[in-house]
Amino acid sequence: MAAVTLRGGELTREQVAAVAYEHAAVAIDLAAYEKVERGYRALLAVERKDGPVPLWKLADLSDDEARGQVSDLRETARRVIVDHAAAVGSPMSTAMVRAAMLVRLDTLIQGYSGVRPETVRTLAAMLNAGVHPLVPSKGHLSMAGDLAPLAHIALVLCAGGGAVEGDTGFAVLGRHEDKAEALTGAEAMRRANVERLWPTLKESFSLIVGTSMAAARAALIAWETSRLFNLAIAAGALTCEAMCANRAAFDERIHRLGPGRADVLAVARQLDRWTAGSQLVGCRKGGDAFSIRCLPQILGGIRTALRQACQVIDEELRLVSDNPLILDDENGPTCLDGGNFHGERLALALDSLRLGLAEIGALSERHAFIMTNRARSGGLPSFLVRERGLNSGFMLAQYTAAALASENKSLATPYASDSLPACQDYEDHGALASLSAAATEKVLANVRTILAIEFLCAAQGVDLRADRGTAPGELTDCLRHTLRRQVDHWVNDSVMYRLIDAAVRLCRPGGELDEIVQDVMGKIDG
Repeated sequence: MAAVTLRGGELTREQVAAVAYEHAAVAIDLAAYEKVERGYRALLAVERKDGPVPLWKLADLSDDEARGQVSDLRETARRVIVDHAAAVGSPMSTAMVRAAMLVRLDTLIQGYSGVRPETVRTLAAMLNAGVHPLVPSKGHLSMAGDLAPLAHIALVLCAGGGAVEGDTGFAVLGRHEDKAEALTGAEAMRRANVERLWPTLKESFSLIVGTSMAAARAALIAWETSRLFNLAIAAGALTCEAMCANRAAFDERIHRLGPGRADVLAVARQLDRWTAGSQLVGCRKGGDAFSIRCLPQILGGIRTALRQACQVIDEELRLVSDNPLILDDENGPTCLDGGNFHGERLALALDSLRLGLAEIGALSERHAFIMTNRARSGGLPSFLVRERGLNSGFMLAQYTAAALASENKSLATPYASDSLPACQDYEDHGALASLSAAATEKVLANVRTILAIEFLCAAQGVDLRADRGTAPGELTDCLRHTLRRQVDHWVNDSVMYRLIDAAVRLCRPGGELDEIVQDVMGKIDG
């Protein structure tokens, strides 16, 4: 796999996914190193003129206290990291930690943080050597950015400490999910042959201030959401086959009637292409339920919301979210204290994306419900099983989908509208972007399972229709046969969760259904 080369400010969610999930190597462009060097020289010029940066670290101290801290900046810098490492709970996923390290690295190499070249070199070496700090998953308030989780990463990178086990943080070489041995940060770096370094005072803040953790999580969520939306289109098309949906709902003439309909029109075309050549779609008379008839309008509206949210996430991914920032322009080197660490845009985008995902799940659950409802399914047997008797068929699968869709309703509550003041009211407003990202991850996982259940129900429905001599379209039939290689047609009741688990695996990124859907959608949209 080709290395991901960082130039600073050009990072993409695809690159984040490659480093996070596939452990792609990371390289830093030489021009980026030059930007880092210039930024460090600018910092030194500012400090020669005005004293240590950031100055506000010493603002509340008495003159004697400030002089004491200035006289031991190495220890002051170390303590900034130590006292911010306050997260709790089980470790975050290795993929998430790698993504955050990458995003932080991309922020630093843009040259506005005043860090040394060896600092970014060390962070890149950790990624390439597979040194993965164990970052607790809770306590991320997103005040001044992701202070706590980033501090747990910085503990491993930075020298100092060691008097008490854990002073240098904890890390694994590899993935903790694979039961890799938990080591002190110092020992992990020693075994990986990566030298730890003492941070400067500015570096201690540059390593922890900013939205790198939330932006990294958002980038991975956006990457998966794009794939999941394509799965929703495919699942909806297979449901249309099972329900013998009226093809008139896909007619482009309907979707051209009004402004701003590009996403709706795109979905209609995709559904039409997925079901091309079908003997099922359009063969039944009568009106379809709104969850079928309005598929282009519903999924098209969701597509607009997701596209806009992902655009903001892509922009925030490349933001210099550090603070304070070091600039060197026509006015000479200067230090500016601002608020790029505030993740308001990120939180609002994640809130919007999470609502869109919840809507995908709500729609998909309705499809499972209507296919299992004999009164509305247009001739399919109750709960999609021929021999009712002792068989419950897909009744409980729809229960599961309904439970997950209901859970998503509470998870869809926005975080951007909530804030608790911290730091003696100095930090009196935060966007809670990390909490929004964590909730969005849960919704995404729930929706993937609901879609897997829809695929199971729709494939069963198409099986039952095909028994009567009518065939689905070529593309939707490919979906059905792909599913059938892992999950048999349901005849007599078995253990349902095994079928759902198998379908979920097929729907994960890299799963067989996912790969087929992404390939087909690429050709349709191309």
